[in-house]
Amino acid sequence: MTDNLVFKTLSEVLMWITGTGGGAWLVVMWFVSWALEGTAFWQRLSSQVKTVIMLVSAGLLGAGGQVLLNNPEIVAMIDPYVRPFIYAVMIWLASQVAHGKNPLRYR
Repeated sequence: MTDNLVFKTLSEVLMWITGTGGGAWLVVMWFVSWALEGTAFWQRLSSQVKTVIMLVSAGLLGAGGQVLLNNPEIVAMIDPYVRPFIYAVMIWLASQVAHGKNPLRYR
């Protein structure tokens, strides 16, 4: 069942977050659009402050991911507990793509 998932382990997620593909930036941007964009607090901030918050958050996420990657014993210890969350997120993302492409949705 999990053979087609993009990420199967915490190490794979961390490599994506810390890699050159901009994983940390994508995670931060998704969180902002999903959780913060509709809040009055976020709307009151200037675009410069929002940019700084997002850049610092992405940098911290990437740095934290790199710290974990440099400690494989910690990753191995927490991977079994994180893996169900990884699967749930991947399945949720796939369902969102399917929902967006469903032709019956636009009737």
